[in-house]
Amino acid sequence: MAAVDQRHRLAQQRLAGAVQAALMGVLMGLQDPDSEQAQLTYATLATRLVAGAQHRSATFAIAYLHTLSPPAPGSPPASVDRALADALVTPGSPVATSPVLRLLARLAEGDEEPVARQAAGSYAGALATGDLQAAQRGGLTEGARAGQRRVRGWRKELSADACDWCTEIAAGGGRYHSPATVPFHERDHCGVAPVFAN
Repeated sequence: MAAVDQRHRLAQQRLAGAVQAALMGVLMGLQDPDSEQAQLTYATLATRLVAGAQHRSATFAIAYLHTLSPPAPGSPPASVDRALADALVTPGSPVATSPVLRLLARLAEGDEEPVARQAAGSYAGALATGDLQAAQRGGLTEGARAGQRRVRGWRKELSADACDWCTEIAAGGGRYHSPATVPFHERDHCGVAPVFAN
């Protein structure tokens, strides 16, 4: 099971890294960020990038749960749409609006343009990571709902670069009610794993 957990966590990390790099690229190349057209362009591209990645993240999570607990015969299939019902980003979501505002604020504070764009891109990446974690948690919940084995709880699955706080949380042996209640912090690369009743 540890190998399955690790493969899932690494797939989610690679996806988050790709999204972060893509958002950074969009912000680095954004022309005239003060214009309404540039802000609309960024919002459209960011929404498309992050929402697409959220679909992949939820799909990965459902497949991961199905590996550990295949779907129960006769149960309704797991649904990515249901997994993302409360998590899917829109053009009004923070990841689609706030990074350009952060870029403009940094420029107004006197930062040089490359530094301001880098800061805005880093901020966009942090927001996207949170959005992908929400999608992953929705996929885990949906996968567990359709599985044959009953999930008793959820635990924090440490990444290779886990910080002391994450290590302490995981060492406490906490079993959480849902994937959404497992504690995370900004830029957390750890994962969530099920604890089965049997």
